[in-house]
Amino acid sequence: MIGSHDCKKTEHKITSNQKLTYNPDFDGAENGNVTGKVQVGFAVTQAISGSFVGVGTTGELDGYLQGVITGVGNSTIDVKVVNRVSAGGTIFPVDYSENGKFQFSVGTAVTTVNGGILPATGIQISNSSSTIAAPAAGIQTALTVTRVADWYDSQFIQLKNGALQWKEIAEKPGTSGYAAARNSKNDELHIVVVDDSGKISGTTGAILEKFTFLSKADDAKNSFGSAIYYKNFIAENSDNIFVGVATGNGSIASGIITAFTPSSAVENTWSQDAQDVNFNFGGNILYELQGGKDYSGVSTEGGYSCSLGSIMGGYEIFENEA
Repeated sequence: MIGSHDCKKTEHKITSNQKLTYNPDFDGAENGNVTGKVQVGFAVTQAISGSFVGVGTTGELDGYLQGVITGVGNSTIDVKVVNRVSAGGTIFPVDYSENGKFQFSVGTAVTTVNGGILPATGIQISNSSSTIAAPAAGIQTALTVTRVADWYDSQFIQLKNGALQWKEIAEKPGTSGYAAARNSKNDELHIVVVDDSGKISGTTGAILEKFTFLSKADDAKNSFGSAIYYKNFIAENSDNIFVGVATGNGSIASGIITAFTPSSAVENTWSQDAQDVNFNFGGNILYELQGGKDYSGVSTEGGYSCSLGSIMGGYEIFENEA
């Protein structure tokens, strides 16, 4: 059944690493007014220190951690960790790991002094006017972080009859091995089809289909050499849905380039070869399938009405070998 009122399709593309809760009553720049100063695409920075272990090397961390805002809520922001910037201004791309070195943490902001980039242990929000050489140029505000949570842990498929937690369905999507080998990031996504009302399966909230670790890259393959481009994979394997034109591309920048500028949403659209693409984010998206019909032949029950003449005409088409 395609487009049923009883069925929901949901997509999950990893958009963020962390959800940060900040104190809305303290803004280090404007004494409490953060309106317009916390926006998707702005950079987040926080001082970083401690030891690290790399491939064949160890060292001491200095400078600051850098992320990009991917979502804004009521006194919360969703953040994607992207870089470590050393005290000398060198940018090192890093990946977030829960309870690891490269994650934002709880901390207290103070009033920004002399345009400094490190607001005590809190976070600082900057727009693209900032540069590595002059990080203070685009400072918007400094915020006190009161709580930090892993973003994926708080993602649910919200249904009319309850909710399903994404982490119980599959591990978080990220970057496939195929994309990583081609200097690409953030291509993976999950898609599930859920029977919200239970009219199809007899169980409310039953997962009818689950497709995990598909790719936004149209040339992607898994380790077995099988194509995993999400549109084609769904077309060939799903009994319930197909992917339309409007469901792809995403609109959220997935990285920071050249200091504090978010990556281009135009250059990183979906459905292109993986090479050198930092694919856009879409987030946790829910589609309620509506207006569908089955093939019962009874129009009064929501099915396709098919006359005897139409059936005979259909058979005649199949008889034509041309």
